[in-house]
Amino acid sequence: INAEYMGIQKMAYLPISVQQKLQLLNNIIPEEFPQICEDVLTSWVNNKFHVRNIDLLAEKLKATKQDILDSLDSLCSLFFMFAKLNVREKQFNDIFDETKLNPEFKEGIAKQYQNIKFDIMKKIRNEEEDSELHYKELHWRVDVEIAMKAKSSTVTPKFLLDLILEKDKKPTSIVIESNYGNMKKLKEELQAAVSAGNLSYGRKIKKYAKQ
Repeated sequence: INAEYMGIQKMAYLPISVQQKLQLLNNIIPEEFPQICEDVLTSWVNNKFHVRNIDLLAEKLKATKQDILDSLDSLCSLFFMFAKLNVREKQFNDIFDETKLNPEFKEGIAKQYQNIKFDIMKKIRNEEEDSELHYKELHWRVDVEIAMKAKSSTVTPKFLLDLILEKDKKPTSIVIESNYGNMKKLKEELQAAVSAGNLSYGRKIKKYAKQ
């Protein structure tokens, strides 16, 4: 479904509470806004949300420090939405107009978004990886019976795998026992997947994922 059709222009993805908190930023002097925006976004992307000279800023805007933090946090949410939707120029303009922010901020926000866009996307990917179950490591061994009473029995090696998955930085262990036939089939499937990844289409997918 086309994102524009779903109503991005109507701020469908930005809560009203966030829009309201953004209004406090309209009291910032336009010349000072780009630097404040850059400082806050840089600290936020690096997971160290910080507002420089917050006491002075609160005094200028005649607001509490908590109000300042809330409004700048909402600004980060706006940039997060831009990156999450990977907005183009038209969507950017429509969404900005709906925020009711000072039009003089528009150029600075657009420039800052382009400068920090890929850093925000990387932050989004990292947060998604932390919250999803993903591969961490694998331990394995082969068990072989070297002697048995029944001469007619066939000696079949068994593969024991300890697959370690991780979610929210908490490991989960899954023990798998398999025979040679299944392991050989798994090897062939994995080799086929690696080969497919080296084809032109696979390279395009990997290039897009890295962005």
